[in-house]
Formats: sequence, C-alpha cells, structure tokens
Amino acid sequence: MPDRDVLHSDINCCYAQIECQARPELRGKPVVVGGDEEARHGIVLAKNLIAKRAGVKTAMALWEARKACPGLVVVPPDYRLYMDVSRRAREIYYDYTDRVEPFGPDEAWLDVTGTRRCLRLSPAAWSPSSASACRSGCRGTRSSPSSAATTRSPMPSR
Repeated sequence: MPDRDVLHSDINCCYAQIECQARPELRGKPVVVGGDEEARHGIVLAKNLIAKRAGVKTAMALWEARKACPGLVVVPPDYRLYMDVSRRAREIYYDYTDRVEPFGPDEAWLDVTGTRRCLRLSPAAWSPSSASACRSGCRGTRSSPSSAATTRSPMPSR
C-alpha cells in the first residue's frame, strides 16, 4: 500500500472556545460549558484554556471546578451553535481534500495524499486559494464523507 498523508484535526477546547468566540464578554475569563446542576448533571463538558490552566478538568463536578477556579463562568451548552461551527470547519477541510472522515463534532481525519503533488507545494504553503485550485484541477468533485478515508492512525513514518 502506498504511503498516505493523513492529517488529524482536533479543535482544542471546542465548545468553550466557540462560546468565547460567540460571546465577546467571555473572552479573557475562565469559562466552562457545564451541565444542568439542578437536574443533577452538573459537570464540566468543556473548558477554555484559562480554566484549564487553573486546574479545571473535563467531567469535573461544577462545584469542584468553581473551587479550583474562583471567578469561573459556567454557560449551558448550545449544541446547535457547535454543530454549525463543526459544519463550517468541515467545509474548510473539503477545500483541501475530498477525503474527510469526521470523528465527532470537533475532530476529523483528512487524507491529503496527492494534494502537495498536485500544486507542488509544501503544507506550509497551502492557502484557501491554492487548495481550491487543487480541488478543481486535480480532484474535480467531492466525495461524500461516508466514502472518505477511514485511516485511524497518524501519518506513516518516512
């Protein structure tokens, strides 16, 4: 089997970072997306980097997270917003390759085998315009995500 170039994309602190992007008043503050404490689902679903640095961990009880990080802002999840951002991220991935294997809302595997050869570019030289040219010049059409690469491992060693 020929060597494959497979990239893994993972949006760090996804839900909390999306909340901070969507709500500027949260920027610069420790933020977690948390479950409903009254319904006894009061755990950290996601945290931003500020909360992480203060010791907050995913799946931590919210009362414990508040103790570890005074001033912690807890926001309820907005899954509709997260799925919209996920969809937009995948649209960007498809600008680079037609072989995208989503792995949850914030992760995907991208088979970019041949993309560099198409434009004779290194990954550092990629841009949306060069990727678009590659897609139209080498790939032609996009495949559906279900027919995308299923590699679940990092790029092979060379």
